[in-house]
Amino acid sequence: MTTEEQIKLESTRPNFFKAFVQYQLMVRYARKLRATRSLLMHFDSCQIPLVLGLPLPCPFSGIYFSTTLHYSQFNNYFPTGKEQRQQLRERVFLTRLLSNHQFKTLFCLDSVAVEFINRQFGKLTKAVYLPDPVEKIFPDETAVSHLKLKLGIEPNRKVLLAFGILADQRKGTRQFLEALHLLEPKLCEKICILLLGEPFSEGQATIELWLASVRQSLPVQV
Repeated sequence: MTTEEQIKLESTRPNFFKAFVQYQLMVRYARKLRATRSLLMHFDSCQIPLVLGLPLPCPFSGIYFSTTLHYSQFNNYFPTGKEQRQQLRERVFLTRLLSNHQFKTLFCLDSVAVEFINRQFGKLTKAVYLPDPVEKIFPDETAVSHLKLKLGIEPNRKVLLAFGILADQRKGTRQFLEALHLLEPKLCEKICILLLGEPFSEGQATIELWLASVRQSLPVQV
């Protein structure tokens, strides 16, 4: 991708129009490289043109990250109006996508979502579970002790790590912190919560509000 193409892609807002910029890039480079198959590494951000039926020069597959369609099968799940609209949109999009003759495989990082999609869409089934690869790391105990000392983690505490965009509602940070209140105080004394990541621009105050209740009422180290 050229520098000019990169600048145009990053500066295009909102995401609806950005999806079409991505589509134009896919078409351009698929033709230039004479591709016989393409894999869209983040299908979520560029699916609209393909759902609308715009063709690519070659068959394609995609990696689907943020599906919520299967949440309806969970006990005690009560979707908001916004979530219901999102799930309706996903259902319409998947119906259109899976019937696209150029589309080959929908890879998904959530095995439960894959089972739900394959069950719901019957003959259109093309979803495959794609485990997120994690390299096994065997840390040096001296390095671990040094890191705990640097972070001020108290001795004999089990570290629970939460990472990502912490204030994003989809990540479950609030629910994770609220669940700590269900633990016995003696167990809380053995736990350190390590939050690693960044809130969205308005999210820092939100995180501090969630943490205030934990710090005030539980012997958990945060």
